Amino acid sequence: MAAVDKIYGTKHQYDHFIDWCRENNPGTVKYFYEDNKSKDFNDQRPICNFPIDIDHWMLNYCPIDFVIEQIKEQYGMSN
Repeated sequence: MAAVDKIYGTKHQYDHFIDWCRENNPGTVKYFYEDNKSKDFNDQRPICNFPIDIDHWMLNYCPIDFVIEQIKEQYGMSN
């Protein structure tokens, strides 16, 4: 991945993750890339960029595997 501080995903992953964030921590939605809302894409692209404190919150509360895997990779944590 080019930037270690970003979460990458497909359009389906973007939609699923932003919906979960809206329900569980609405303050995180401002870190999602708005241009992905209206685009349909199947490739992996940056979908959001969180500060460190939100990364740590996600590690503790987010049940979405691709998010947790990428955050752990960013911080050099083993799975």
